[in-house]
Amino acid sequence: MSVRKKYEFVRKSVTFLYPDEQSLHKTVALFRIRALRDFGDVKAGDLGGFIEHEGNLSHEGNCWVSADSRDGYYSFEAGFVFGNAKISGDARVGNEARVFSNAQVYDCAEIFGGAYVYDQAKIYGNAKVAGALVYGQAEVYGQARVYGNAKVYDLARVYGRAKVYDHAEIFDQAKVYDKALVYGHATIRGDAEIYGNADVDDYADFRDNEKVYMCNCCNCVNTRDMAPHII
Repeated sequence: MSVRKKYEFVRKSVTFLYPDEQSLHKTVALFRIRALRDFGDVKAGDLGGFIEHEGNLSHEGNCWVSADSRDGYYSFEAGFVFGNAKISGDARVGNEARVFSNAQVYDCAEIFGGAYVYDQAKIYGNAKVAGALVYGQAEVYGQARVYGNAKVYDLARVYGRAKVYDHAEIFDQAKVYDKALVYGHATIRGDAEIYGNADVDDYADFRDNEKVYMCNCCNCVNTRDMAPHII
């Protein structure tokens, strides 16, 4: 049985300029969407953000690319989704966020605040990304939050109730999870893991197989280098 469409394209489009791997000035024509029926907190007739084609936004679930339509038609407060990116489930994209390339945003995830999510990145669960960059094959999920000027990329994972913000960078195969906080100008790379109730800030730099955690019982911070010793 075919799915009943929940949005249509508004006739006019906007040419959007963005960088990609081949060009610093690639352009794409994006079309604004308008709801055809009520779903979630969206009402029929509501104007949404901008997408390139119907493959960017599922007609199923309550997912939506939202917009501040105070000016009646056009607003850079809108979300922008293009390329082979896919928004599905009950996910939301808005407030100047860009989701493109082959990125996926699904479940109840939210992307807003000028965030960029691209390449093969995945944001899902109840995760939220605001203002930050998530790209490569990175994943942010669970109740995780990534915001500010933070970057999560390569094969990095941020999940659980972890928060990564300010100018922190998580990359390579690094993981940040549980209730860990990583902020300031901290860098987590290699196979490093930050977890438990760990609090990592300033210019801290963890790499290789280092593991940092704070146990709940005594609030002690532990750092373990799990790399094998060479004799």
